[in-house]
Amino acid sequence: MKCPTCSFQCLLPLPSNLTQIPPNSSSPSTHSSPNSPAPTAAPKPSALLPHPRLLHISPDHYSLASALAACARLRAATAGAQLHSLALRSALLSFTHVANSLLSFYANIHGPDPTRHLFGAIPNPDVYSYTTLISAYAKAGRFQEAVQLFDGMPKETPQRGNAMITGFVHHGYEEFALKMFLRMHRLGVGLDKYTFASVMGLCGSPELVSLGRQLHSMVKKLGFWSSGFQVGEVGKDVEALMVFKEMKKESFLLPTELTFASVLSACLSREIGTQVHAQVIRMGLEDSVLVANAVVTMYSNCGDLVSAEQAFEMIHEKDIVSWNALITGYSQENCYEPAVGVYHQMQKAGIEPDEFTYGSLLACSRIAADVKMIQALVIKNGFITSTEDCNAIISAYAKCGEIASSYQVFNEMPSRNIISWNSIISGYVLSGFPVRSLEIFSALIKSRLMPNSYTLSTVLSTCATMPARKHGKEVHAYILRDVTKCDTLLMNSLVTMYGKCGELDYGSKVFDGMLQRDIVSWNVIISAYAQNGDGHEAIHYFKMMQKSGIIPDNATFTSVLSACSHAGLVEEGRVIFTSMVQDYGIEPGVDHYSCIIDLLGRAGYLEEAERLINSMPCRVDSHIWWALLSACSTHGNARLGRIAAKFLLETEPENPTIYVLLSNIIAADGKWEEASSLRDRMQRNGVAKSQGAAGLKIFSQQQTHATAARYFGLFSTGLLETLRHDISLLNIRDMFGWRKLDFRMEISNFLSKDLVGKVSFLLIPERNLSAIKRY
Repeated sequence: MKCPTCSFQCLLPLPSNLTQIPPNSSSPSTHSSPNSPAPTAAPKPSALLPHPRLLHISPDHYSLASALAACARLRAATAGAQLHSLALRSALLSFTHVANSLLSFYANIHGPDPTRHLFGAIPNPDVYSYTTLISAYAKAGRFQEAVQLFDGMPKETPQRGNAMITGFVHHGYEEFALKMFLRMHRLGVGLDKYTFASVMGLCGSPELVSLGRQLHSMVKKLGFWSSGFQVGEVGKDVEALMVFKEMKKESFLLPTELTFASVLSACLSREIGTQVHAQVIRMGLEDSVLVANAVVTMYSNCGDLVSAEQAFEMIHEKDIVSWNALITGYSQENCYEPAVGVYHQMQKAGIEPDEFTYGSLLACSRIAADVKMIQALVIKNGFITSTEDCNAIISAYAKCGEIASSYQVFNEMPSRNIISWNSIISGYVLSGFPVRSLEIFSALIKSRLMPNSYTLSTVLSTCATMPARKHGKEVHAYILRDVTKCDTLLMNSLVTMYGKCGELDYGSKVFDGMLQRDIVSWNVIISAYAQNGDGHEAIHYFKMMQKSGIIPDNATFTSVLSACSHAGLVEEGRVIFTSMVQDYGIEPGVDHYSCIIDLLGRAGYLEEAERLINSMPCRVDSHIWWALLSACSTHGNARLGRIAAKFLLETEPENPTIYVLLSNIIAADGKWEEASSLRDRMQRNGVAKSQGAAGLKIFSQQQTHATAARYFGLFSTGLLETLRHDISLLNIRDMFGWRKLDFRMEISNFLSKDLVGKVSFLLIPERNLSAIKRY
């Protein structure tokens, strides 16, 4: 309803007995007659509403600023717009703190552009005004405008630097966040505890642990340690626990609630977390909601949902963080039904869900119907403007195969951050549309946002799986031009892309230029040479890896053994397999046995392969039997071929390839009747041999019909005449814009309708026209 004094639309409806101010509601005069009747007792005012006698009082600048701050926290867009109208009509917008509160409201709800417009209307913006607008630009990922505004501020303050650092961290640009921190330090800008908290959270990688220690020393030197600074942000969980242990030695420093909350967040193992939890109980802080929430989160992160639920039940006064912590725990383990059950309990308890609640539910949803239901709740509760929830909806739809719905949400978002772009790009890749993902990436490059390492790694992986060597090189050129620091993940993706595209020279150059290599770096370069059949180079890099001090893992030995198998390096494979067991203590898995047996089988050491199979402690996988059967077919070992085929027919009784290979092995051994009997058995069991198919790659970008006829003429009397099923001609338009060609008429000139053929066409530049390959 409207206020009777200012005609302002109230946010909450008034009770019926308070909607009208009684005409005689003024205070009784002190000169009233003692015989006059006593005034009727006023009803007790509601706790959420002002006293009825104060309804005619207009809000001042303090109450208006507080109301605007509440609208910003609650994301109440309509109420905030009404308060903006009131500020204009009542001239309260001239107060700087009112203008700043309104600025903060627009930054949280409407994004940077309306905030910039309002900022221009403030006659004398202060530091808070600048910081709010800088934060709005930074959170939206528009760092160029944020930096321009940052440089144009008349005074250096830690608040504006914190806004920039927070924006960079929010979008995954840790490098720029660290550069901003170092710039503030060089310029002598006062650093506060929020600055250190933001930067120390970035020191989790091995190369930045030393920086984390230096920042830790600065924190202690500047006195932020005793003010309850979070000790869990020094780089690693072990480091944090060591600092906590050091803190306990100081008699004048007692751990606070914030201290335990920080330490619990650093516990990555249940054993250590349980010990810290015991310290919490010992100091009598188990009733603290902050600490209790941290305990629930710790057990959830360790995968102990039973203990997390027990800790949750022991919280006497649960807040929204408590419920979200348990829901997130179930979400991390993909337990959708229990997560929804906790959500219903939260509603019964009268706790309103927030955007984090819905984000956790979306993360563990399994079918599109669940996502649509949660999306409806998000819209109903006014969180559809939340970028985080929209990102979660995009990812959830993509995971359920509803990529069209994902793109619709993405397209309708009022503001997008880099996570939004990453979600839709990954969604198209996950749904099997790699070309579309490259188109989205191209649109991202044209926007105001910068792709981060995750974006570029995803695109490089897409180029590797297609494969699209040209686009991969274009992404590499972009990285060299616009990315100031390439992290290890990005460099590994480059090596993988070049390896899968067959560009081993480029891959090795990228690998050799890496400043820091991890175990994944060595694995991808070894795997690249293994996939391309260069076993000697794969072993060369494997030996370099050993010399560098990096300990090989299971994936390393799988790659190098596979390289030995494809290159026929029997002796080297034996040595590496033995070294894996004896020198590194790695128990061989199915993949390792499959590689070494394939190596021995290809080289003709079938008896040794049989002994190795019989000594395997684990179950023999079908891949191993396939490798042995293929080797028996090559080397004509009928006895082992029968054994391998027997086990394969138990798992794949309808696979005709097993019958065909075994029949050929037996026929080669001179057992013609047994081979014929096996083929008869195959027909009686209803197992049909799949008809042969051949394909041609016609390499041309600008083929003419005459050229196509000429090349098809070369094969009209040879290959194509042997095909035995209907022609299935694929008209392919290349994803990079090459025009579609139709050779149906030309092919029909050479092939009769009863001939069989399945032909596919791949267009490449004219200079490779002569390279016609059969595959």
